[in-house]
Amino acid sequence: MPINGNAAEHLYEGVREFRKQTGEKFSLVAFEVFLSVALAPAQTTELLAEESGLSLSGISRILASLGRVNRSGEPGMGLIEGVRDPQEPRRTIYFLTEKGRETVTELLRATQGISPKNVTLYPMVTAREFLDDWKPDPSRMRRKGRN
Repeated sequence: MPINGNAAEHLYEGVREFRKQTGEKFSLVAFEVFLSVALAPAQTTELLAEESGLSLSGISRILASLGRVNRSGEPGMGLIEGVRDPQEPRRTIYFLTEKGRETVTELLRATQGISPKNVTLYPMVTAREFLDDWKPDPSRMRRKGRN
């Protein structure tokens, strides 16, 4: 299949749009992690580290920069949020924020060459929507008086 020059141009526009939306310099790995969360919400830190090939400390730094507050305590990009896994409270699972959904929407618009008036919001579940719909697994519930 021949390489389409327009596809490369659209990809370039998508990366530019991401930088415009976030107002940040970012690494390719951070971009990859952001897209990974967009494609499959509720991923754990461990799974994201494994997929990206980073250590847990490396992925934690990237997740913090993509989140509300970076590791230096400064404002992060606000694109993802981590919440405690309702089935395993020691684990954190990650979702796009509303800003993250808007950013993916604009990124897709730019990479596909679509007019802004013809775009609808990226249909991905947020953490709040996930938690609102979550139903506990009775087999994992502790019985009163038992550990």
